[in-house]
Amino acid sequence: MKKIVTSSTTSPVTVNELKQHLLLWGDDSYDSELDSILLAASDYVAGWLNRPVGATVYSQGFKDFNIQLDHDGTGIVVKYFDDNATEQTLASSNYIVDSTGDRTRIVVKNEPIIGNDYSFPVQVQYSTGATTVSARVKHAILIASATLFENRAENSETQKYNCAMTVARLLGPERGVFV
Repeated sequence: MKKIVTSSTTSPVTVNELKQHLLLWGDDSYDSELDSILLAASDYVAGWLNRPVGATVYSQGFKDFNIQLDHDGTGIVVKYFDDNATEQTLASSNYIVDSTGDRTRIVVKNEPIIGNDYSFPVQVQYSTGATTVSARVKHAILIASATLFENRAENSETQKYNCAMTVARLLGPERGVFV
């Protein structure tokens, strides 16, 4: 079980970068609208990649201490319910974060006894999200943003398709899918 606790509220592309892309030099009248468009475009790209493009806090549940995280993370906190159904926090000195494989694992040195009253008695909360993103991802966000901005009054199916195909072509290698 995995859920997003908090999602990024900013885009990896700035309003000034988008204004430069749109050739809107010196015009601040669209800044608020451009900020909203950037968030929507970032969400679109994140959805297409099936991963966040900004900082995100996850909470993942496990049935035992065999922990493999879905994403690389920082600020890891491991909690569990003991045999008295009391939530406990596992000391960071009692586990090792192993990120040498395909997926980050948490190796617990001395496993405490966990209760069986819960489906997922072990919970791990951690932060992810690149502080920098690839030029490919940034450009996809710029293209999606430009499409949303330039066609905010009328949106034809052809324009939507062209934007989607361009984003797909740019991001295919990031997701391992080639179009």
